[in-house]
Amino acid sequence: MSLSSRPVRRLTSRSITRSQSFTGVNSQDKLYRNLAVFSTPGLSRKSSRASRMFTMSTKSNAPPKVPQPERLDEVYEALKKGLQSYLHFCQKDLDSINKQIKKSKRNSRLGFLYEQDKQVKVIERFIRRLEFHLSKVEEHHEAYCLVRRLRDGADKMIKAYTASPGSKEAKECLAEANKSYKEYTERMCVLENELESQLGEFHIRMKGLAGFARLCAGDQYEVLMKYGRQRWKLRGQMEINGKQVWDGEKMLFVPLIGEFLTVKVTELKSLANHVIVGNVSCDMKDLFAPLPQMVAVDINDLGTIKLSLEVTWNPSPIPDDSETASSHSSGHYSRSLSHISESSTNEAPVDNKQDNSSLVSKISVRDINVIIDTSPTASSADTSGTRPSNDPETSLPCPDLQSPSGQGLDGDFDLYREESPQPVSIDPMSGWEPVGEDTTDDPFREGDALPDSGLKDALGAVLSSLDDCRGQFPQLHLLEQELQLLQVILKVRRKHGGRHNHSPSTVSLTVETALGSFDFLDLSDWEEEDEVERIMRRKRKARSESRDSPASPPSPPSPLTTGCTTLDSSLVVHLRNCRAQLLRLGTFGPLRCGEMYALDRLQREIPVFAIIRNIIKDDPCRLRQATEVIPQLGLCLGAVSLWQQCSGQGSMYCCSADIFLATLSKIYSDDVDDTVFLYMTERILDQRLPRRGSSRDGLMVTLFQLWNYLDSNKISDVDTHVTELAKEVSFIQKLESCDQDQILGALRRPSEGSLKREGLQAVAKLLRDPRGKVSSSASSLLRGLVGHPRQREKALVSCLELLEDKNMDTRICGCKALACLKANESIEQLMHLCQTDREEVRDAAKQTLLLLGEEGKMAHRHMEMSQGSLPRFFAPGSMASTAF
Repeated sequence: MSLSSRPVRRLTSRSITRSQSFTGVNSQDKLYRNLAVFSTPGLSRKSSRASRMFTMSTKSNAPPKVPQPERLDEVYEALKKGLQSYLHFCQKDLDSINKQIKKSKRNSRLGFLYEQDKQVKVIERFIRRLEFHLSKVEEHHEAYCLVRRLRDGADKMIKAYTASPGSKEAKECLAEANKSYKEYTERMCVLENELESQLGEFHIRMKGLAGFARLCAGDQYEVLMKYGRQRWKLRGQMEINGKQVWDGEKMLFVPLIGEFLTVKVTELKSLANHVIVGNVSCDMKDLFAPLPQMVAVDINDLGTIKLSLEVTWNPSPIPDDSETASSHSSGHYSRSLSHISESSTNEAPVDNKQDNSSLVSKISVRDINVIIDTSPTASSADTSGTRPSNDPETSLPCPDLQSPSGQGLDGDFDLYREESPQPVSIDPMSGWEPVGEDTTDDPFREGDALPDSGLKDALGAVLSSLDDCRGQFPQLHLLEQELQLLQVILKVRRKHGGRHNHSPSTVSLTVETALGSFDFLDLSDWEEEDEVERIMRRKRKARSESRDSPASPPSPPSPLTTGCTTLDSSLVVHLRNCRAQLLRLGTFGPLRCGEMYALDRLQREIPVFAIIRNIIKDDPCRLRQATEVIPQLGLCLGAVSLWQQCSGQGSMYCCSADIFLATLSKIYSDDVDDTVFLYMTERILDQRLPRRGSSRDGLMVTLFQLWNYLDSNKISDVDTHVTELAKEVSFIQKLESCDQDQILGALRRPSEGSLKREGLQAVAKLLRDPRGKVSSSASSLLRGLVGHPRQREKALVSCLELLEDKNMDTRICGCKALACLKANESIEQLMHLCQTDREEVRDAAKQTLLLLGEEGKMAHRHMEMSQGSLPRFFAPGSMASTAF
């Protein structure tokens, strides 16, 4: 579960910071404990009723009803990192003690050496326990991933059979798939619950509230922490001497996978007139660390009240009350791991022979039976008995997704039954059989094959990138499905030599795609000895048969193609564009503009691939008109005639960039400069073009790119658009010239329609011009837009985009432009720059905040207080930021 999906989250500008300094006073020696963390110290007074009132149930939680695979992966990675860090610290401390023993062996007393030897044994025992714990966690996660992939495969089979005709076999397979999907879901929930029990414990110690002069003597506060079913409620009072008295100090929380820690702070007043100070949710997965951590939680929006907690993680709690190596009796980790409590020496060593069988042992390799056909046809088609990864056409029988009756969650995974494998039910009218290789004469193998356009590599690269992004961007799910269907239909076409009388039905393609979900059950991944022996026997048999049979020249593999060269080229262009947009995901800034625009462009590619897939299913070589390929193109005046002149008598799908530029120049050269056409082509291709024609060889413009450009910009008339674009380009050229009079004339009298995205950004970039008249004119132009709401909104969006530019000067200009626009909406983004960017940009952002009225000054004051007033605990060098 992500933080954004929680309704109580109000943390867009809030963060929790963790101190890297762990030195402090020993709170056990004093009744009143001064807090060196904040300006308002606190005290700890033990209450006799605290242990009675605020206890926590240690009963294990019931398994969840809905699995959360993405959230579990996040928690697993954090837990694994924490355990590895713990092992590193323990090993480092062990090496330090061994060095001390070697140095002091000659001059030390026997008792001192005995104590050090005992410490070594304690640490070694704890290291063994941590290593066993880490291996157990990894084992659980591997089992979870396996069940998740089986569940995904069952889900795809359900969708495939749901789309199939209502035949008896389809209904039976659908019922079995539904049953298996339910069983896999339940098993995932059980595995999540088991992994949750391996997360250890969080020991939380209350340190007090910090108010930055917000807390007054006599104020009473109530802090309520909820973590799943676990609760901790405590009250505190501010005293005259600047100290705090709380009725509780320590609490133990059991980490949970799908829950967040909710902190609610209430100011208690007379007559039950209580005021809620803040209610925040915090992610605890970043607290899996070997050292106690000082955590400061921003309770309110401005961060004027903070809750200070000390969190200690115990990765491997033991049932008894004895102290372990992970339980540090003192509040801070002021000593090394060698100073472990002596009571831990009485612990029993870890028994590696204990019953540690989890669900991983129940999902053994022997429980997954894969059919290995020993018939001659099968051995001739595949001598290894497995499904090689480089041969996607090798078909699998339909998996029997029904688990054996009588077996519950602890049953075996019999995905394939050796007794009677059920093949995929295929419509006989479709003429396509997904079993075996087509042995008929293939026209592409006779020497007239289409040239390899790189379609296979481009498609594979995009699918691989989408697989890496799976679960992070739900918007890409439809794109991945469309590309998988496209991949299947291309492979089927290659298998059948491009004959369109054998076009596969949608049901067949869907079932074939769903069957691909079980490719990970390849025998080569499991290394079973008996299966390996059978495979080797088949290989030897195949070699002997090949020596007896007459040698035939090997046929080169046919390339992946649509059957039309220009359609191949168009498809490769769009696949490479998708690849480029996928690489932009994850590049964050104050607005995440690059990521947002990349997702929008990727979603616009989905209907393009759907159209191409339909063309391949019909007949890619048949001549088509532009309106037949994209009917919506006829709604834009001049678009069809423009593309017809670009394509001429050639292909309807694409043309070179030079031809497209030449056609535009031919149609509009009387009134428009050639630079306008270059700008238009760059926007269609979403990339900068070289100014020399010889350097543009190989660049293609597709019909689908033109359609996307017209549709995304809501262009209804190409002639009108070219005229407006010419005004904008002329305005930009004047601003980029070296003639001061020309720049001033353009700024004082901008033509109508010239102040668009790039024109406004060009104006903003002049704010740092060393010529005073130019910068003041640009500032006056932007200030004049404040009285026009629509134009100001466009200018605001354009200037905010400048904050994510790679050029530092451009980001500074963006800050200055926001000040001219009086953009109070941009305070959060400016504060982000103040905390993360270079010094020059930070200074410009701070100056802009001071110019944005009282709200901007308050934000600047809060930022200065959090960074300057407490440099020891809130400066970037002394705090590690944790996103909560």
